[in-house]
Amino acid sequence: DDGRTRIECIGNLEVYLERLRTGMHRHIRKNKKRAIAENHLNILSSMRDEAMKLANACSGNALLVQLSQTIKYHCDILYSEYTSYPEKTLSLPRIKNISVILGAIKHENYTSFREIKNSFEQVIRSASVTILFFFVVTVIFSIYLSIKIASSITNPLAKLVDSAQRIVDGDLSVRLSVNKYDEIGALSL
Repeated sequence: DDGRTRIECIGNLEVYLERLRTGMHRHIRKNKKRAIAENHLNILSSMRDEAMKLANACSGNALLVQLSQTIKYHCDILYSEYTSYPEKTLSLPRIKNISVILGAIKHENYTSFREIKNSFEQVIRSASVTILFFFVVTVIFSIYLSIKIASSITNPLAKLVDSAQRIVDGDLSVRLSVNKYDEIGALSL
């Protein structure tokens, strides 16, 4: 998943950048300069690899690809400078540039995630409205169907009750015409 890879790469680049910053501010003894130089070169190499991985994960977003390649470019320059002059301190402005570019990548990356999230929310809202519409239609149809079924039973029964009441009152000329062939139709005969 490109989104996870982007987040992982951004996090790794931030960790590497912090390692470079903290390594620059340490007091260095002469016998440790070589080890620290190798450590900085390893960090810069890892940062270049992460920048390339980030560029590949951002293939759909030209701005993120360009920013990732810019980080790789700055790491390449720092690497070549530090390889040529291992006693030299890393260029703080170039590290600051990497930090600013990384901030821009984070902003753009999370902006695109917000856009994706908003589009998913719109799809969910649309699906919810559709489901609600069909639910309301189903309830209305069920109520209508229930009333129709109930009236098909109660109307003939009401006619039978009315006819039975008229017979009880003494009117034996009552004729009932129910066009049903079930129990209610049998009673009306």
